[in-house]
Amino acid sequence: MKEKKSTKKYSDLPDTITPCDYAEWRGVGENTAREIFNSKGFPRLKGTGVKQLADKRRVLLYELGLTDEQMSEVLKEMARTIIWERRWTKDDRETINNDIHNDVFINTSSNIFYTRNYCEN
Repeated sequence: MKEKKSTKKYSDLPDTITPCDYAEWRGVGENTAREIFNSKGFPRLKGTGVKQLADKRRVLLYELGLTDEQMSEVLKEMARTIIWERRWTKDDRETINNDIHNDVFINTSSNIFYTRNYCEN
């Protein structure tokens, strides 16, 4: 029997995957991937009719053996992180660009802005 090899990295997968994407990522046949998608407990997206779709993050957590409750907690934390990073980037990018001439520097490890204000005599 010929062994299949993974042809896709997790980072290359779309956010919503099909059994074909799963098969390429995990290095299994397409029929095996469809059986996994149909197995009890697999995190398929609901309400997609006959289409077999799943969120790649939930599938990864499923593959790691997390329970539904653990998956929900991890996904909530991931969402908080994504929202915070986007807010930080969106709100502060303009500030950084506008205030670069005011001797503003950023401590990226704690994400705090420090500004030195000098009085000109």
